[in-house]
Formats: sequence, C-alpha cells, structure tokens
Amino acid sequence: MKTSPNVVKFLLDGDSRIPLDAIDQKRMRQLRRHADTLGKTVPDLIHDIVEQGLARAFAEMKAQKELRNKIVKFPAS
Repeated sequence: MKTSPNVVKFLLDGDSRIPLDAIDQKRMRQLRRHADTLGKTVPDLIHDIVEQGLARAFAEMKAQKELRNKIVKFPAS
C-alpha cells in the first residue's frame, strides 16, 4: 500500500534512522511502563535498546571472526 504524500513517519527525536511506525500501541505502552520504572523517557529507552542490540551484534561478528581463525583444518587423507 502506497503512503499518502502528506503522511509523515513518526521518528525517534527526529532521528531518521529509527522509524517507529512499525511499533504497535501495545508495544508502546509496554515501553512507556518500562521507561517509567527505570526513570527514563521512551526515546532514551529505545536508544539504549538499539545501542545494546548493536553492541551484541558486533560482539557476535567479532566472535565468529575469531572462531574462523581458531579452527584447525587437517589434511584430508
């Protein structure tokens, strides 16, 4: 479905890299409650989640690269 030209995607603090149009209302309420318990705002919480996800992804990529270097290949007999 094509979006109307007068519709603007909801972005996180004007950050065009994090569109929030895919987050449904139930998930936003969960984020709000979690942010309230931590004493943060929803945008700060989402930024933290994204940063943690990126850090985890980079750590996995580094571990896979190191694993490739540790594998010992024996000659086929």
